[in-house]
Amino acid sequence: MPLNNKCTSVEHNQTTQVEWNTDKNADVESVKTSTKVALNHGDCKTTWTMANDKFSVSADAKALDQDGWNIKVGGSYEDKPAKKEWKADVCTHVSSPDLSGAHAFLHVSC
Repeated sequence: MPLNNKCTSVEHNQTTQVEWNTDKNADVESVKTSTKVALNHGDCKTTWTMANDKFSVSADAKALDQDGWNIKVGGSYEDKPAKKEWKADVCTHVSSPDLSGAHAFLHVSC
């Protein structure tokens, strides 16, 4: 059921999975759901995902695009409470204008 407009999109999925358990001589049903919300704030784009087993958020933004300088920043976070696991990532990308025949490029991710 997608909802889309110029700045927002929403998507929801539900999957039902049935497995046959030969030990119990019965089927085991599991339902998995996922909702994704994407927001465009102009130069910043964020995506929020909520599922039955995890939560995640990511963002990418243009910090500066002026006089030949181009600076982009981004990051993401994911949490899996049932497994007690999480991860985060942050990155920056910088490129400079022509500096007397030289260009500077920097990409930092951690």
